[in-house]
Formats: sequence, structure tokens, C-alpha cells
Amino acid sequence: MISAIADYLAYADAIGYSPKSIDRFRSTLTAFGAAARKSGASELQQISIEVVRAYHETIRQRGLAASTRRNILSTIRGFLRWAHDADRLPQDISGRI
Repeated sequence: MISAIADYLAYADAIGYSPKSIDRFRSTLTAFGAAARKSGASELQQISIEVVRAYHETIRQRGLAASTRRNILSTIRGFLRWAHDADRLPQDISGRI
């Protein structure tokens, strides 16, 4: 998943996202990737809506504000949509997040 995240960040840079946004994407996706690995999804193709929901529950329990959780989920949704469009994920689950 690390290489997919790096490719997504390069894509975000190429289409004009600000360096601050890209740093936020990097931080969010790195944390999500680590949590996904802990839940048994070590490969991008193993990411499912259940993995995303479990991560959301984890960040909710940490007491993050609803707006912060929405931003995190928005970043994950954008990454997963890109991954599907780039033929790295067989199914687009971004609409279910």
C-alpha cells in the first residue's frame, strides 16, 4: 500500500493540490495504512468497507471532532476512488464511505 500512497501523492501534486494538502493526505493515509495492516489488510486490494469502518470507529473512540473525522474519511475516499480509477482496486468502495 505504501507505493500506492506515494503514487497518489504524486498524482495529487500533479493536479495542483497545495503542499499543505499533500502533507495532510500523507499523514492521514499513512495512519490509515498502518491501521489497515494491523487489521489484516496489508495489501491495497484487501481494503474493504469493513476496514474503513473499523478505522472510523478507532478515530471516533480517540475523541476526534466530527469535522476532523469527516476530513480523514474524505481523504481516504479520494485515495480509494483514485485507486479504483487507476485499476489498483477491483471495486470502487469510495461511494460507501
